[in-house]
Amino acid sequence: DGRNIASASADRTIRLWNLADGSPVRTLTGHTHYVTSVAFSPDGRNIASASWDHTIRLWNVADGSLVRTLTGHTGDVNSVVFSPDGRNIASASDDDTIRMWNLADGSLVRTLTGHTGSVTSVAFSPDGRNIASASRDYTIRLWNAAAGSLVRTLAGHTGSVSSVAFSPDGRHIASASADGWLRLWATDSGRCLQLGPLRDAWIVMDNEGRFFVPPPGREYIRFSVGLNSYPPDTYWDRFYAPDLLQRFLRGEELPPVDRTPLDAHR
Repeated sequence: DGRNIASASADRTIRLWNLADGSPVRTLTGHTHYVTSVAFSPDGRNIASASWDHTIRLWNVADGSLVRTLTGHTGDVNSVVFSPDGRNIASASDDDTIRMWNLADGSLVRTLTGHTGSVTSVAFSPDGRNIASASRDYTIRLWNAAAGSLVRTLAGHTGSVSSVAFSPDGRHIASASADGWLRLWATDSGRCLQLGPLRDAWIVMDNEGRFFVPPPGREYIRFSVGLNSYPPDTYWDRFYAPDLLQRFLRGEELPPVDRTPLDAHR
């Protein structure tokens, strides 16, 4: 209902705060290690918390009582999220798995395996049909929530992926990585854009090399072919796309870039 905020802490507690005046409502205690993630159920009646004590705990918001403890992970639990219908919980762990739990009785629904590194973040699509997971194996994986099957692996980051989220319409996935780049992925195809810092500006790029950079960053753009570097005006018209992000979000398929002049320098 937007009246409270829940926070998770290395002090092993979850705290509830009144949004109107910032006053503490209550403190939930019971975890025996750092609490890494917290989520409200869609109806606001429960809170789920994840911890490095290898458990997920489910709490009653109204009185702060512990409803149940979910056990089964064999590593630190890094992320927890409710399904949009409130029937299930998904958790991500250092044991390289995502687990789905039945909220009604706390039973394990299924375990999703395939990552080759710690799973750092997990998210349900808005319609609840898919789950996205981020991992220290540098990938994001998209799963069918009902079957537990892998839909596709999104690869491209060159560092651990720390966070993943769906857009409100479910058409895109955003991922953040230790490589310093944010990537946007098309859920239906796996196409991506990458967004990152460029000195005191930022840049958007696609896999074809098309890019957009605001005026403060344009002085840093250079085109390289092999060992040769060329000034911006050499290929600017070919690769500069001021509406790149907007067209990607609309789902437009852009044609390949004509690279003939570039190849001539090889």
